[in-house]
Amino acid sequence: MSDATISTSKMHAPTPCDLPRDGFCTEETHWGYIVRSTNDTGHSMIFTQSLSLIAGAALLAAALGMWIIPGMLFSVDALMMRLFATIVFVAASALLLWYASRGTISEIQIDNARGEIREVIRNHTGRMSLLACYSFDSIGKVVLEPSAKNGPASLVLLYRNSSESVEVATGREGALSTLHDRISRDVIVGANAIAKRKADIDAFKDAA
Repeated sequence: MSDATISTSKMHAPTPCDLPRDGFCTEETHWGYIVRSTNDTGHSMIFTQSLSLIAGAALLAAALGMWIIPGMLFSVDALMMRLFATIVFVAASALLLWYASRGTISEIQIDNARGEIREVIRNHTGRMSLLACYSFDSIGKVVLEPSAKNGPASLVLLYRNSSESVEVATGREGALSTLHDRISRDVIVGANAIAKRKADIDAFKDAA
C-alpha cells in the first residue's frame, strides 16, 4: 500500500465519464472500469497545494541562494553548516513540490484483468499516484450504507480480516445500488478465479 506514481502509458488515459449520477460517474476501460467522484474537491485542498508549491519553490531558492550570495565565512564549520542546511531545504522542497503535484481528483479503479482494486489520485496532467491496491480476494464485503436524513448514501469496501475500508462513491441510493451489484459480482468472480489459480499452483507443486 505504498504511495507510488503510475505511468499513464500503462493505464487508461482520462476520458469523459458517463453521465454524472449524484456525485459519481463510471468510465469503462479495456481492463475494467473507473469510479470517479464528480463532487467539488473543495477550495481547501487547492489552497493547501498552492501554498505547498510556493513554499517548496521558496525553500529551493533559499538553498541555491546560500551558495550564490556571498557573506558566509569559508571555514570548515561554515561550509558544513551550509551543506547541512542545503540538504534539509532541498529535501523539504522536494516533499512540498511532490505534494503540490499530486492532484485532487480521487478515483477507484476496478481492474478485472488483474483481479485488483486500486485507489488513486490524478493530477491536472492526468498523471496518477497510487494510494492503495488490493486483490479481489482481500475484499470481505461491498456495503451500501443508507443515507442519513437528507444526505447521500455511501458505497464502501470492507477488507477481509481488517478494520480498513475505503469509500468508493457517494450519491443517490438507487444509483449506487446498481454499482454495488456490479462490484460485488466482479469481486466474487475475480476472487473465485484467484482461488482456483492458487489451488492449481499448489496442486502442480504437490505433483512435482
